[in-house]
Amino acid sequence: MVNLSKKTRCFISSSKEDLDKANKISEFLEAEGMEAATSKDLFFPGMTILENLQNVITKVEFVILLLPSNTTTRTEKPDANLLFEMGIIVGMGKPLLALVEKNSSVSLPSDLASIMFLKYEPQKIESIFRYIKNWAVHSLETTI
Repeated sequence: MVNLSKKTRCFISSSKEDLDKANKISEFLEAEGMEAATSKDLFFPGMTILENLQNVITKVEFVILLLPSNTTTRTEKPDANLLFEMGIIVGMGKPLLALVEKNSSVSLPSDLASIMFLKYEPQKIESIFRYIKNWAVHSLETTI
């Protein structure tokens, strides 16, 4: 069985509205012995968004992406930037777990519909931590 360690790196992508959830997931993974980072930690001036994203993705073993819920100010489609990131991640062959709020009606474009996603309750994000860990271990076992 593969163990999570400091050599295991994860990128957690989110909108700025979900950064607090991304930070909670990051703290959990760090407590489990992994390196976890969010976009605030890894994007540098002087590089394009694409260059930054590719740089980050090449250095991690897997990615967790929080899809924002639809609210009165959002449509049912996820933010275009997050869809772009999903496409880059998938294109680079990295394991990806998309997290979607339980009551959200967000839908993915058909080309991305095969991506595994997990629904969660936003006020109880900690309830999915064990699942995230199991998914991470499984992802490492199948990509090694």
